Amino acid sequence: MLDELVDSFVPTMDRIGERVEDLGEAVFAGRQVQNDVFALRRDLVTIRRVMGPMGDAMAVLLRRELGLFDEETRHYLHDIYDHLLRITQTVEAYQDLAAGALEANLTVVSNKVNEVARTLTAYAAIFAALTLVSGVYGMNFEHMPELGWRLGYPYALGLMVALATGLWGFFKRKGWL
Repeated sequence: MLDELVDSFVPTMDRIGERVEDLGEAVFAGRQVQNDVFALRRDLVTIRRVMGPMGDAMAVLLRRELGLFDEETRHYLHDIYDHLLRITQTVEAYQDLAAGALEANLTVVSNKVNEVARTLTAYAAIFAALTLVSGVYGMNFEHMPELGWRLGYPYALGLMVALATGLWGFFKRKGWL
């Protein structure tokens, strides 16, 4: 009965192993997997909570000084205990892989946020330059040489277009846009 109970965890561990592999693929495909990782970790904790006391009970049953079982039965119980240890080690390995998948996912998300922030910063710099020029030409100075020109207004607009185009090209070359 103990052997059947312990062996009943093997198909469950196989399914969890497939889930871990799917999570790894999903992370590198760029999908959001936090909820899946948390669900997997919850399942692994549940299995570990069941397996831990079973392992402790088996360790007590295997003590020679108790003299509860003959050598053949103890050998059989030791085999069951080995299966328990193997499943516990697999759970620990899957927990580590799930933690790694979560960290990788957070890194991917962080990189995407950094790209968006960089793009927004580039556009803010472009509009800051335009705001500077329009702010200077919007002041009411009497002695600005460009105010006396007939082409002063087109000059200001041209300066703004040149600044915006130059900054846009600069940020495009740097890969920010």
